[in-house]
Amino acid sequence: MSSRRRHRSSDKARRGTRKMLHLMQCIVAHSDTNDTALHLEWQHEMDVAVVQESWAETRAARLGKLAKIHPRYDVFFPIEDWAERKPRVITYVHKDPKLQTSQLRPFVSPDMCVIRVNNVTICNVYVQLGGDYHILTNLEGWQQPVGTVIAGDFNAVHWLWRSNHKRHKGPGERVAKWAEDHGLAVLNLEAPTHQGGNVVDPTLSDIASADAWVNPILYARVDHYAIEASIPVAAPPVPNPGKYRIPIDEWYELAQLIRQNAPTFEEPQDPEDLNRMAD
Repeated sequence: MSSRRRHRSSDKARRGTRKMLHLMQCIVAHSDTNDTALHLEWQHEMDVAVVQESWAETRAARLGKLAKIHPRYDVFFPIEDWAERKPRVITYVHKDPKLQTSQLRPFVSPDMCVIRVNNVTICNVYVQLGGDYHILTNLEGWQQPVGTVIAGDFNAVHWLWRSNHKRHKGPGERVAKWAEDHGLAVLNLEAPTHQGGNVVDPTLSDIASADAWVNPILYARVDHYAIEASIPVAAPPVPNPGKYRIPIDEWYELAQLIRQNAPTFEEPQDPEDLNRMAD
């Protein structure tokens, strides 16, 4: 595994000016490792965590839907109805007024969660090995917005991101072609993301200066290693209220409203009344 050390001074600048967004990608598979991942996310000041094979359960009506949460992070689920399918990806975003977050739903799937943080679109995906690969079909038909990061468990190996990879039966060729067709570059090259020695979790983006790497300090003790990504992010624009223009044909209604709501004053009878009203 490889890592890149961030300087604490840059962390302070990041919190103050929000020039970089730091993202953590990990697979958890179990309840306790989900807890571990959330603790590491908070301990190491991650802004966003995209989690695959996340712990989620449905219980009796009194308890409803259960998932792992953290008091300092907002949680985003890919689907609302868990009756037939539980989410296999969950995204967490740090509760920070400098991060304006909204959820997008280009597709309804338990394996794909899309959010937008300031000017960056973040897509959290899980591709089940040997499954029907419906997520890849969705991605192939989706024109992602400019400024997108797509991260998750692709279960895909290809020489583009691992030159001497071991044999693997995943959808590597299909993922590589989709990435090329959509102008996406793989950010984490060569360093294995799985204990088997392959890179099966490529992080992709069309943002030129984005970067990603395997970070051992975020490792949650599962068979996949955790990935950290740094993404340039612009501050959200200050809303411009613009100028209000009242059409001419609405002037009479406006005058009526002003007349009805304006305060009334008594009619002055002499100069003393005028002085008193002026005071």
